[in-house]
Amino acid sequence: MGIAVTVAAVLVGAALYGIDRGRAEPVVAGPVFESSEAETLGPAAPDREVADPAPLAPALVSPVPTAAAAAPPVSDVDLGLSVPLTVPACDGSGIVVIHSAISPGAYAQEVAAALASNPGARYLRTDRSCPSLRQQSREGNPIYAVYRPSGYTTTELCNDVRLQGGDAYGKWLNTASDPALIVPC
Repeated sequence: MGIAVTVAAVLVGAALYGIDRGRAEPVVAGPVFESSEAETLGPAAPDREVADPAPLAPALVSPVPTAAAAAPPVSDVDLGLSVPLTVPACDGSGIVVIHSAISPGAYAQEVAAALASNPGARYLRTDRSCPSLRQQSREGNPIYAVYRPSGYTTTELCNDVRLQGGDAYGKWLNTASDPALIVPC
């Protein structure tokens, strides 16, 4: 019985991971630390069936890679900069996104410039990170994000966004938030 529940939870997580990943425009929303499937999907669309709400367990809702769609190893996506690529935990913490590089021919140059302008910043590739981050650009290209880690509350995250200034915005690192959502500050 326990294995069947675990398998079902993993399948639900994989389905949630694939829903609405391609949205391009950010929408404003608050953090999602624990959610039900109905809350994550929003109002049910006529062609979409929403299951009974059940708490999501991060360990059980992690994306399940398949052999055909497996992400490349981190070493294959690291840009070889003085700051190594990071893969932060999807633990509900916030990040301040400083810059997003979406042009394949300019990834290394853009990310290096953003890191040089923001000492102490880190970078990640969104499709190798949490599903709460937009996985690709409108053109279908991978996204490299330069960011700073933040706290676990909206107050902490918004203070860090304001401190960063410019076009910076906040995102939650979790497995439940819609990737099109940004934290309202």
